[in-house]
Amino acid sequence: MAEKTIRIVPDSCVEGFIRRFEKRLSYIGVEIIWPPRGYYYDDHLLYKFAEKNNAIVVTADKEFPQRGKILIPYEKLEHYEEAYTFLVKKIGERRRGDVYSAGPSRA
Repeated sequence: MAEKTIRIVPDSCVEGFIRRFEKRLSYIGVEIIWPPRGYYYDDHLLYKFAEKNNAIVVTADKEFPQRGKILIPYEKLEHYEEAYTFLVKKIGERRRGDVYSAGPSRA
């Protein structure tokens, strides 16, 4: 059975991180949708762009107002590899349908 493709839209604060792991993410069935530059400066526009493209916003911005995002806690992770592992776990949860909103984690 083929894995369900997950589409993500990166926020500006994780753009370099996502670009670094773009190829690895594509290998596991993640499609990255890059928003137009102007959308980075307005969280609501970025969220609407992701919603229109049936995607999940990936950000490190705790102030990002929308539910359904994946929040990467850089302050708790020391290396990009740890952040990548965290992101892959969150994507796996979404793929299985374990989590819908960005509410408290089940750690």
